[in-house]
Amino acid sequence: MKKIWLCVICLCCLTACQKPQVTPETTPNEQQNTELPLDKEEIQNKEEPVEEIPPVEEEQEPETPVGETPNEPAEETPPASNEAPSVDTPQSTPPPVVEQEDPIFTVTISIECTTILNNMSKLKPGYQDYIPASGYILPVIQVEIQEGESVLSVLERACQLSGIKLVARNGYVSEIGNIGEYICGNLSGWMYSVNGAFINQSASQKTLQDGDSIRWMYTCDNGRDLSFS
Repeated sequence: MKKIWLCVICLCCLTACQKPQVTPETTPNEQQNTELPLDKEEIQNKEEPVEEIPPVEEEQEPETPVGETPNEPAEETPPASNEAPSVDTPQSTPPPVVEQEDPIFTVTISIECTTILNNMSKLKPGYQDYIPASGYILPVIQVEIQEGESVLSVLERACQLSGIKLVARNGYVSEIGNIGEYICGNLSGWMYSVNGAFINQSASQKTLQDGDSIRWMYTCDNGRDLSFS
């Protein structure tokens, strides 16, 4: 029996040796895999390719043609409300502010040259026609003034209303009604009083109060021929 089994085994070996041996073909992938693997240090030192990031182009806003208005977002219309519109309650209007006007005062004024009637011999020729027979160029009249007005401003207004010629310089009155200083002597001229008192002050500087009485008088002797009472 042992011999029989040995014969069978030999036959099997001979049969196996007679089969053609097929050499396996290596694929490209397998050839690539036959390369020796890199060491860890070489793998770490190997530079990885840097991916280039394409530049981002900025979006340019479209240019608006000249003369055209760029489109604007439409205004949103608020949704209609079912609530009734609120009615404003009318407020009481305050009364208008009335500016208070300056108080109006009154004074009296008169212009006279009675002293010339007593000194006609001293009067220069040509002035006789300007001397009134009563001696009053302007009888006593009442004039409305504002507080703080001067004697000169009242005289100017009175002469303007009555059509009387007036010459005054720097507050000094030199001529009233064509009757000037020095026409009736070297000491002649115009003087004035307020409430019966002679005022030795420029007519433009003397201020008046309500109810004052002004008298303009012509003197032929520097005031010694006048009665201020």
